Amino acid sequence: NNLPIYTVRPFIPYGPYQGRDSFITKLFANTMIDVKFNHYYANASYDFIYIDDLVNIYMALIHQMPTTDFVVNGGSGISYRLRDVVRSFEEIWQHDVTIDWNLYSDIGFSVESQGNCFADQTLVNTLLPGLPQQKSLKEGLHLTFDWFMKNQLLYEDHQLDSRNDVLAL
Repeated sequence: NNLPIYTVRPFIPYGPYQGRDSFITKLFANTMIDVKFNHYYANASYDFIYIDDLVNIYMALIHQMPTTDFVVNGGSGISYRLRDVVRSFEEIWQHDVTIDWNLYSDIGFSVESQGNCFADQTLVNTLLPGLPQQKSLKEGLHLTFDWFMKNQLLYEDHQLDSRNDVLAL
């Protein structure tokens, strides 16, 4: 039909109704029942985007309907180390979180990030001017925390010991 094709590559969205195997869901679920959280590497870095901010990108595409094909990244444009995500969560939770950051170090397995992982947002900002300001990690985690506290029952049958899910975010 000669219509343009838009591709949005979401990085790591988080927020309400997030999947059970995601890093943030496991962090929240394990913390709420005081279970040690295992297997993530402190310095691995990823681009987390609050789900409403990702939806805003999709909605801007629907409303602006650019005339050419393109591929854009759906991220925050910021690289967050997992340790920083936990620290932000600890400030909201107002308790320390127990995490074994070195669970796999004794077998020589490592997924430590050698650099920053973040979405280049130059194209999305150019093609979709007027996007609302994205939430900071702390703002998004706070909203997610509030939602999670009201909806914990959705995750009550969650498998908390996830040693086999090393890379699941």
